[in-house]
Amino acid sequence: MCGIAGLMTYDGAAPPPAPLRAMADALRHRGPDGEGRYRSGDVGMVQTRLAIIDLATGDQPLYEPGGAALIANGEIYNYLELRSGLGSARSAALSTQSDCELPLHLYRQYGFDFAAHLRGMYAIALHDPSAGQLILARDPFGIKPLYYAETPRGFAFASEPGALIEAGIVAPQLVRSARNELLQMQFTTGRETIFAGINRVLPGEMVVVRRGRIVERRRCAALPEGGPLQFGEAEAIALAGLETATELPAGPDPYRFAHDTELQKLLTQTGFASVAVRAIEFTQHVAGADELLEGIVDGSVRTAKALERRSQDQRARVRAALETIVAPYRTARGLDVPVVVKLASGRKL
Repeated sequence: MCGIAGLMTYDGAAPPPAPLRAMADALRHRGPDGEGRYRSGDVGMVQTRLAIIDLATGDQPLYEPGGAALIANGEIYNYLELRSGLGSARSAALSTQSDCELPLHLYRQYGFDFAAHLRGMYAIALHDPSAGQLILARDPFGIKPLYYAETPRGFAFASEPGALIEAGIVAPQLVRSARNELLQMQFTTGRETIFAGINRVLPGEMVVVRRGRIVERRRCAALPEGGPLQFGEAEAIALAGLETATELPAGPDPYRFAHDTELQKLLTQTGFASVAVRAIEFTQHVAGADELLEGIVDGSVRTAKALERRSQDQRARVRAALETIVAPYRTARGLDVPVVVKLASGRKL
């Protein structure tokens, strides 16, 4: 969970810093690991980061050679696949290992259709100064939240309505019908929220903003139209490129561990879920087993301290889980090196 927010002025003036600071402060609980700021022309953006993937170089905003900048709250599940499909020229332009850098380069390649190539959960804000446009995009299932307000001074967006209110962009006035819907259903439907003047970007929607006003909307459905396709098991196996129903596709899937609920529960309880991702990333990117490398996977200071306080048995369970998760990816890369997790004290797990 990260927090994103920003402004685009109506008159083309530089956005004032005070509302941006206020929104960043209001979203700090969503991203305790870092804060990024961006100002260019009539656009200002802020991001509070909860670091999971690419702890070293994944700070936001992210940039691409054409001058566009991006902030995001989300996780792009197929980012390794997208990296490999960029081509040598575009891959050389990548400056981080962040999953959220890929949408920037896909935007240069596919324009407004970039989101159709993403598999994951995300709320993205992308500023293209050369085109004078701000683009907001939300995942088709609406997992990650994104809200906006159009005011006489311009356009503002944030991960939470409270950030827009705390910054003084919108007054906290309730919409009675939406409030009643929330109390009855525990959520509200459609674009309207319980606060007057604050709307949500719909699931799968892309909003294009120029000079502080929405000029275009596009939307991608979460599911294909027409319902499920009708075919039997044999045809489904053939379409998947498999020979049998029990065969798995070749090659490691860096997110396969996410479907193992027991491991997922264990890693979440011990605060080590992000370290598992780092471990898998290590096996994806190291040069080879002939080099004398150790798979050192460092957790954040907060995670390492939390694990230090755990019992020896609990630490052993974490290590066993990491070994179980990493084993198939390490084997696929021909690696014969241990995964070593450093605790806060410097001792190894």
